[in-house]
Amino acid sequence: MKVFWIFFYNLFLYPLFFTGACIGALFNKKLRKGIMGRWHTHSQLLLFKEKVTKSTNVYWFHVASHGEFEQLKPILEGVKDVEPSSASIVSFFSPSGYTNVEDAHID
Repeated sequence: MKVFWIFFYNLFLYPLFFTGACIGALFNKKLRKGIMGRWHTHSQLLLFKEKVTKSTNVYWFHVASHGEFEQLKPILEGVKDVEPSSASIVSFFSPSGYTNVEDAHID
């Protein structure tokens, strides 16, 4: 039964949701911004990978919103205090969270 649901999701539900999101993005600016941000994430990660050496410890945090990022700030500061040579990545689910963040502790 599990195999059935995997195929059902991948062959029917995922394409349906993806098509719906693309159509919705034509009419909703925030949805469009979120989808475009997800398209560019891979290229941004490749650029980040070129900047850091293999010996650098990388910490990746994912937050849903700007409010969660505000709660993450003390942790980012603590990581930089304990391990100054480390690199930190913060990813956002919300496009508005991404556009409102400027922080010296994020590489």
